[in-house]
Amino acid sequence: MNSSIFEDITIFVQESEQQPIPLEDYVEKYSIRLGDFVDDETRVGEFIVNFKFSTGMVTWTVDFHEREEGTQCDYILYIIFKWVAIWEWYSQRFLKTQVPFRVYATITDMVKGKIRPQAEMEERLEELAGYTEEGRLFYFGTGPFDDFKKAEQQIDLFLEYDEINSKEKIRQEGLYFDSESKRWIDIRTSLPMIEKSMRRLLAFL
Repeated sequence: MNSSIFEDITIFVQESEQQPIPLEDYVEKYSIRLGDFVDDETRVGEFIVNFKFSTGMVTWTVDFHEREEGTQCDYILYIIFKWVAIWEWYSQRFLKTQVPFRVYATITDMVKGKIRPQAEMEERLEELAGYTEEGRLFYFGTGPFDDFKKAEQQIDLFLEYDEINSKEKIRQEGLYFDSESKRWIDIRTSLPMIEKSMRRLLAFL
């Protein structure tokens, strides 16, 4: 089986008959987040997605408001969330913060251990301090708060209707068949490039 190494994903925005604009330039020009963009039904056009692999480039287009059939998530967001979920599940840590997965006994322990940067963690702790003990249990549950289990649930969402991929194949063989590019991806070798690309794209959400 021939596999490809993931090298990059770049996204362009093309409104109606206008020239395509790189996503990073578009969000800066119009001061809009990608999530807000796809929620605006008045916008008409498509995203042009360039998948760069060691074996060549694949270009794929998706309408601004097209949804992925299985998850019913906006397709452009689905692509980002899928690759983040694969990376985090395989790496056993959070992509944005690099905090390793853990199991926390309480919601307070989870916030202290997982939330970054420091200022955001302190803000979340202040919010928690405003709840009574009963309120914390009602809204957040009793724990434990298991990052490993949550990552399993996340990747299960993306594999639920997948007749080719499985967690066992990804973990044991390091291979994932990407349905958008129609390529088998060498996940182990691709991890650093997936991280770099997704870190850039997450900044636009």
